[in-house]
Amino acid sequence: MELIRPAIYDELTPEEKAEICNGCGTKGLGGWLVPDTLYGLDISEPCNIHDFMWHLGRTERDMREANLTFLVNMIITILSVDYPWWKKPLLIARLHRALKYFEAVDIAGSHFFYKEKAK
Repeated sequence: MELIRPAIYDELTPEEKAEICNGCGTKGLGGWLVPDTLYGLDISEPCNIHDFMWHLGRTERDMREANLTFLVNMIITILSVDYPWWKKPLLIARLHRALKYFEAVDIAGSHFFYKEKAK
């Protein structure tokens, strides 16, 4: 299943993408505080799409849509892995961690969303 994203996201040049998107966490922290992985699974693309949607967004509704898309994209990424029965606990752990990432961005992120708009 493909990740959900605005159509124009696919038109970004590598330079534009690097300017707007930085993976998971706050830009400038280099990913050390918020990893781009959920127990070894790369989620940098859901994070980049979220960054881009925040970049485009102007309203609280835009922010909420970006946050929910982020959660759905993390779930799509997690469920795209084939988990043998003995790795089902890893599936559950990744889903739990994805929910924590979503909660963090949804609860604490609005400050950063509006701070970026003020520039």
